[in-house]
Amino acid sequence: MNEFNLCVTLDTDADPVFENHKNSTTFKNLEYNLENLSKKINQIEKNLHCNIPVSWFVRIDNQVKHLYGEYDWILNRYSKFWDNQLSKKNEIHWHAHIYQKINNQWFFPENDNIFIENISEVYNYIKTHYKDFNCIRIGEACMSNNIMHFLKSTGLKGDSSCIPGRKRDDKEKFFDWSNSPNRPYFPSKSNYQIEDKENNKFLEIPMNTIKTKCSYDKSYLLRYANLAFRNKVISEGLREYIKKNDTLVTISHPYEFADKFITNNSLFYGDLNILEININNIIKICKDLNKKINFITINDIIKKFVNA
Repeated sequence: MNEFNLCVTLDTDADPVFENHKNSTTFKNLEYNLENLSKKINQIEKNLHCNIPVSWFVRIDNQVKHLYGEYDWILNRYSKFWDNQLSKKNEIHWHAHIYQKINNQWFFPENDNIFIENISEVYNYIKTHYKDFNCIRIGEACMSNNIMHFLKSTGLKGDSSCIPGRKRDDKEKFFDWSNSPNRPYFPSKSNYQIEDKENNKFLEIPMNTIKTKCSYDKSYLLRYANLAFRNKVISEGLREYIKKNDTLVTISHPYEFADKFITNNSLFYGDLNILEININNIIKICKDLNKKINFITINDIIKKFVNA
């Protein structure tokens, strides 16, 4: 029997807003849903008689410090929760939304130098206070060759910012992962989207994309696999992906599991029950395809590839 690995990741982003989300300044969704999420996962584990580890990407960045006085405010504010997560063998990794404040508004940095200057300051703080971060996820999938070069220089073992096959250049987002493989790979020095197997010390771990279609889509669209999406939006794409691959890295945000925070009811179910529905569906698909499912972490993926 073939094996299929499922890696569940969660990002602790700010509360969603209808307009420019870069200027969202509250994290009430974490207060509302962190414990509820943990309890739901415990319940799913009991129902399935297995362990489902979670790889958390916790925001530690210049915007958080500007708003709350500490880069690691989220880790400190919910310290008991994170201690409990680590005691359950869940993982915590670094999530950074790097923005520049201009005229009291937050924007993407004007150039790579400003971006690297800001993220370097955060990293210098992290390396003196935390010893066990192995992976980073850059907010809004932001990446360039210069940024990737900086990340490789930090001693981190991996990045998980890639959204394979996707590219955006509009008022809301700017990123380009259109040529990236939809699997873990070692980024080339000359092009972060291209694999270089000889450079096997720093791993790109994509948020895997699948074919999706919701009510307002005119045709199928690649989106990252999100366990908060409505099952009918992702079920067909999940089956197609699982049939052809052996590892899936999902990405969700706590606020997406609560109706009071979501802004798109066509895409999101808005209830914690969708987490169990989607996990059960993945298990069923694996069973149909004669694949044994394993629940793994980001560090498991890194250990499998880096210096293997």
